[in-house]
Amino acid sequence: MIHNLYIIKQNGICIFHEKFGSLEEDPQSIAGFLTAISMFSKSIIGEEIKTISTNRFKFVFKTDGKFLFVTFVDKNDKSSNTSQLLDNIKKMFYFRFPEAESDCKSGNLRPFEKFKFDLEDIVNKN
Repeated sequence: MIHNLYIIKQNGICIFHEKFGSLEEDPQSIAGFLTAISMFSKSIIGEEIKTISTNRFKFVFKTDGKFLFVTFVDKNDKSSNTSQLLDNIKKMFYFRFPEAESDCKSGNLRPFEKFKFDLEDIVNKN
């Protein structure tokens, strides 16, 4: 089950967050942490991070150099299904916001709020 979704600029700013379940933390704090872990993995290890797991949950990552797409899901969720879900979310996000990177520069994140409706459709189909 998906609990949270974060779409994060490469500078660590969360531009979109949706809560479906249990994680009750400030999205900007989570985004900063996830970005730091992602950057650490890429610069120190030379590889992009795919997952962070605990006993019950995991964060699953997808990045494209512009944004970091991260879900917080149950640990027993199949990674291939979650990865496909993130691919679908990413495709729809860029379809809805083809100029997302430049749109973020203004600091106005309000237009991204309407992505919630697309996200609900994608999650319900998976």
